[in-house]
Amino acid sequence: MVSPQPRPLKRAIVADDESIMREIVGEALARHGFHVLQAADGDEVVGLLETTPVDLLVSDIRMPGRDGLDVLSAARELSPQTSCILITGDASLDTARQAAQKGACDYVPKPFCERELMEAVRSAMSRKASEHERAREEHLADLFRLSEDVRSVDDPWEMLRVTTATAAVQTQSEIGCLATLQGDKLVPFTVGVSGTEQVPNPLPEDHLLYSVAETQRPMLFTRQRAAHPLAGSVDILGPDDVKVSEWIVEGLALPLCDGKRSVGAFGVGRTQANRPYSEGDYRLVSVLAAQSGLLVKNADLVGSLQQAYLGTIQAMARTLEARDKYTHGHSQRVANLCRRIAAVLDISPGEAETLQLAAGLHDIGKIAVPDCVLNKPGKLTGAEWEAIRAHPVIGADVLAPASFLADALPLVLHHHERYDGTGYPDGIGYPELLSLTYIIVGADAFDAMTSDRPYREALTTEDAIAELSKGSGTQFDPDVVDAMISLFPEAA
Repeated sequence: MVSPQPRPLKRAIVADDESIMREIVGEALARHGFHVLQAADGDEVVGLLETTPVDLLVSDIRMPGRDGLDVLSAARELSPQTSCILITGDASLDTARQAAQKGACDYVPKPFCERELMEAVRSAMSRKASEHERAREEHLADLFRLSEDVRSVDDPWEMLRVTTATAAVQTQSEIGCLATLQGDKLVPFTVGVSGTEQVPNPLPEDHLLYSVAETQRPMLFTRQRAAHPLAGSVDILGPDDVKVSEWIVEGLALPLCDGKRSVGAFGVGRTQANRPYSEGDYRLVSVLAAQSGLLVKNADLVGSLQQAYLGTIQAMARTLEARDKYTHGHSQRVANLCRRIAAVLDISPGEAETLQLAAGLHDIGKIAVPDCVLNKPGKLTGAEWEAIRAHPVIGADVLAPASFLADALPLVLHHHERYDGTGYPDGIGYPELLSLTYIIVGADAFDAMTSDRPYREALTTEDAIAELSKGSGTQFDPDVVDAMISLFPEAA
C-alpha cells in the first residue's frame, strides 16, 4: 500500500506580458505556499487552464491577444473552481464592474505592495471556497431529497442505479460503479453514468472495489504519483497496488455497509486526468455510499420477499395441476416450450425470462374452478364454461398485488386470446396483444393437444402441428407457428 502523500502546494497562474511583473507577483505567491506557473499572454493562460488544475489566477487586464477580461470568461468555463484576480493600471468603477461580471473575485490596482496582493488573494480564495460550499450544500440537499424519494420507490435496485449515476454526474466522473457481495464473490451491479449496464463476472481479489469491500476502508486509485488533495483522508493506491479498468486514470471507492456488515463497495472513476478528486467529491460520494448501503439491505429484503411470494404462487400452480391427472406438469411443459420458441424467434433474455415466468403461472386462475368442472369428461354447461373462461382474469387478479410480476400479468390475462381477436376474456388480437402472448397461446394449445384429456385422447405431434398450421393467421401468430414447425421438423 502506498504511504500517504503530503498535501500539495496550491497551484497559481500569473499572467502578464511584462516579465518583471510576472516575477514580482510569482515570487510573492511562492513565499505564501503557491506553486507558480507563468503566462505571457491570454492564449497561453487558456492553454494552461485546459490541461492543469489551478487554484488561483492572477492576470493583468492588458495583454496581447486575449485580454484579462477574455481570460476571465474562459476561466469561468474551463476551470470554475479557480479564484481569479485582475491586476489593472486603470482602476475605475467601470473596470471593477466588468471584472465582477466576468467572474473575478477581486482586482488589484497598480502600483501595489505584497501585503495588498496577498490580502486580495486570501479574500478571493475565501470567497471561492464559500461559493463551492454553497454549491455543495445545494447538491447535498438534492441528495437528501433523493433519499426521501427512495422510501417511496418499490424497486430498490432501480434506486441504486439512479444513485450510482448521480454520484458520477455530481463528481464529473465518466464511470459510476456499485458492487455487491453475493456469497464470497463481489459482483458489479451498475457500471457507467447511466447505471444500466450489469456486469455478471465477479471482481478479482486484487481489484480496487474488492479491497475496499474487504477492508471497509475508503481508497483512491491514481496513476498520478504526485501529492493528492485526499492524502490523509483515504488510502492512496497506484497501479502496483490494485487493479482497475485500464482506461481509469483516477478512481474513488468507499465501502457499502448496511449498518452492521460490509455489503459491497461504491465508486466513481475518471478517464481523464483533468483534475484530482477533492474533499468535496469525497464527502458527496460518502453520503451516497451510506445511502446505497441501506438500499442494498432493503433490496435484499425485497428480493427475499419476492422469491418467497413467487415460490408460494408456483407451489399453488403445482398443487392445482395435481388435482387433475390429465394436466399434471402442463404449465412446466408450456414454459419449457416457450423457452425453445423464444430462442428460435431471437427474443431478448429479459423478455424470455418474463415469458417463462408467465407460462409457468398461466393457469393459476383455475384454482377458483371446482374439481368437478376441471375433470368433467362430458360437455360443459353454460355456467361451467363461464367458470372455465374466468380463469385468465382470476389468474391476473391473483398476481396483481405483486408489482415485480407486472410484466408477466398481461401474458397470463390474455393467454386464451386469438390472433384474429375472437378469443377471451377481452376479445383482442393482432396487433394489440403483446407479441410474447402469442408464444404462450401456441405453446399452451400444442401441449393441450398432445396430452390426454377427460374428453379425448392425446393427438400425435404430427396432428398437433397440422392443427397449428390450420389455425395460422386466425387463432395463432404465423411467426410462432413457423417457429414451432422448425422445432418439430419430423412432424411437418
